[in-house]
Amino acid sequence: MKTSSIACLFLALCFSTQAMAWERVFKFDDDPEDVPPDGFVIEAPPDARPMVVVQRDEKAPTKPNVLAMRGYNHFHLNSVVCLAWFSNIKDGEISVRFCHGGELETARTVGLVWRSQQGKVYSLEWDTLKSQIALIATLDGKRKELEKEEKVAIAANVWTTLSVKFQGDKITCKINDKQIMAVENSQIGGPGKVGLCIQADANIYFDNFRISSEE
Repeated sequence: MKTSSIACLFLALCFSTQAMAWERVFKFDDDPEDVPPDGFVIEAPPDARPMVVVQRDEKAPTKPNVLAMRGYNHFHLNSVVCLAWFSNIKDGEISVRFCHGGELETARTVGLVWRSQQGKVYSLEWDTLKSQIALIATLDGKRKELEKEEKVAIAANVWTTLSVKFQGDKITCKINDKQIMAVENSQIGGPGKVGLCIQADANIYFDNFRISSEE
């Protein structure tokens, strides 16, 4: 009886641990058009004048809808962020497919954010105008560049996958499943929200936003 009880307890713990891990993919196909997607909250500076809405796009990886994020201030480098309000993740992985909706000569930064807390956030920001991608830690409004890759160009009108995996202090970033940087940093610990971001006058379409938590 004692051995059986221990075995049952062990199995219960295993199933409990597995149950805490989860994954969700947002394709935006069931959301109404011309309004922000359900389950997300928009954060932006007062003068950024962003537009964050679901739109129909027959060229989307998964038809018919995409999430369109547009900025209208070329000189405003503060991010417009679309956060999954329900997320509270410490360790996990996020990825998204995106495509520029405008000319690359006027496009700006597109990226991912994670462990977003009060005044703190990690972000992977791809400035397609300068062909640079940087890993940023922001604490109390002060941005610190942890690593940057130069000459990371992108083709126009091509769907690209951007992903980040974060486990403890380890952060791994990929473009189209190819690793571009791996960093260890402990400035922002604990769980936080995840989401998408743009800067300046970027005009970006997003699809297949995948969120997975290991907790």
